[in-house]
Amino acid sequence: MSEIGVTRSRLWRELLSDDVVTYETERFVHAPGLFPEERAIVRDAVPSRVEEFAAGRVCARLSLADLGYPPAPLLRDQDRRPAWPPACHGSITHTEGYCAAAVVPDALSAGIGIDVEAAGRVTEALEARICTPVEVGRLQRMNEARRRMTATVIFSAKEAVFKCQSHLPDALRGFHDVEIDLDEGAFRVLLLRDPPAALGALGFPQGRYRFERGLIFSGIILPAPET
Repeated sequence: MSEIGVTRSRLWRELLSDDVVTYETERFVHAPGLFPEERAIVRDAVPSRVEEFAAGRVCARLSLADLGYPPAPLLRDQDRRPAWPPACHGSITHTEGYCAAAVVPDALSAGIGIDVEAAGRVTEALEARICTPVEVGRLQRMNEARRRMTATVIFSAKEAVFKCQSHLPDALRGFHDVEIDLDEGAFRVLLLRDPPAALGALGFPQGRYRFERGLIFSGIILPAPET
């Protein structure tokens, strides 16, 4: 397995929890580390996409190894999401020059979502697609630099929310299904449609975000159901 430049992530541990195992890399040289079954998934992809996919799988494999899982292909489910092994939840994210994977035992969490975006990548032209009218109204009161940064945080936070509950039936998938209320380093999730039934009364906890290395990092963990 190719593990060049893959390290345990301090940033995600601080953003999420000590219970979450996260590895990250800024090196996209991991295609040799793919299992044949994984390579088949991206057999028609361009080389850059193959490398992104491989980096995510290598980070995920190391995270799973720390939880005691043996090396194995990480394939896709019918919705093209990573098919995580039993008794854990995971999330993968990547952007140009960065990739990470996070894994947590399902005894400690009902779901996890992480996302990373280049800071300021969301332009005014994209806002209406990503943001609700209320969110757009808040953005319109900002100068251009702050507006683009804040819009990117909203986008990243929503992506993390979608990932953390994507495994649930009737998962939230639309950008206008939720509204994000930002605080300093944290975000709250307002539901604009009924949540997945499996989420029950848990609702969404507060998520967290951070700006570092020219990137926006966002993460959220669903609490484990009470037994």
